[in-house]
Amino acid sequence: MARNRIPFLVLAGLLLAGCASRTLTVPPPRMLIVDGVIDVRFVVPNGGWIFTREPSETIVRQMIDHLREEFATAGRRASDAQLAEIARQRLAVNEGFLVNPESEAYLMIDFRRFRPGEKVPGSRDLTASAKGAELALRSEAGVTSVSSRIRRFPVPGSLHACRTDIDYLLHETPRKFIGIIGATETHKFYFYFNDPLRDPLDSSRMDRVFDSLVLGGPGD
Repeated sequence: MARNRIPFLVLAGLLLAGCASRTLTVPPPRMLIVDGVIDVRFVVPNGGWIFTREPSETIVRQMIDHLREEFATAGRRASDAQLAEIARQRLAVNEGFLVNPESEAYLMIDFRRFRPGEKVPGSRDLTASAKGAELALRSEAGVTSVSSRIRRFPVPGSLHACRTDIDYLLHETPRKFIGIIGATETHKFYFYFNDPLRDPLDSSRMDRVFDSLVLGGPGD
């Protein structure tokens, strides 16, 4: 009988160690305080991802490249310094960023508070916003072979939200865009993920970020 207890205790210890190991690998939720009215909680994925309130140089550089093409298409001219300034101004509207510096995939987080008397958008309005994001992408220089899907997406703490997944080619190179667009009683929010598809795990890790989203307010 004593001989049989030892393997059982060893097995139990291994199982407990395995459970503890899995627990330790689950990243803790991050809270982003948007303003005095609302905040958002989400997990920062493993694999080198970082959260920052300011746009990283990777994001600024990609925005500069986008602006350079935008200006060329419109027949406008701007210096590199001017493009950098415009890029930072555009990115400043976002409350936070999740970035994979290695693959250069990134998520932009943007909350916009409703003005007094402004109508809170319903699910149809949000779907229209998602379609507008697709149309804007289609109009960009070098974008072809656009394929999209829009569906409802539950975000705890929101009134409505939808998700759009867009696969496309940028100068014949495959890329992916995922957008979560939603509304609370006080804010409209956008989570825009740009994936250059250099790391096959980026999209699945971002799915876990989206599944972890919880909106709340002070004291929640």
